[in-house]
Amino acid sequence: SSGINAEYGGAKDEGDRKSWIGALQRVLNDRHSDTGILLKESEPTQRLGLVAPVWIPDYGVSMCMNCEQDFTAIRRRHHCRACGKVFCAMCSSHKQFLGFDNKVGRVCEACNEILSADSKP
Repeated sequence: SSGINAEYGGAKDEGDRKSWIGALQRVLNDRHSDTGILLKESEPTQRLGLVAPVWIPDYGVSMCMNCEQDFTAIRRRHHCRACGKVFCAMCSSHKQFLGFDNKVGRVCEACNEILSADSKP
């Protein structure tokens, strides 16, 4: 048995379900309205890459959050290190320096555009 209970919407128990609902609500509340990037409303897009994002769990995503292609054993999930969303390799093929991690990391197309624009004089 996997320990997952259908009565709680796939969560292990009521506490786990409430935790997930709270986490999802925070993500929805924190979603930046213009770019869809996961940031606090009070944080401008200039903070992208400087603050570690809230990662969307792998098992909660069945398709790329950009091209909507289903994930398979061959088409794997990749997190954008800037926004925390889950993408296929093609939609997260860019690399950008991320200040919160002090190294270069995989980013999605939308974050790459924002971070590239931020790095230009």
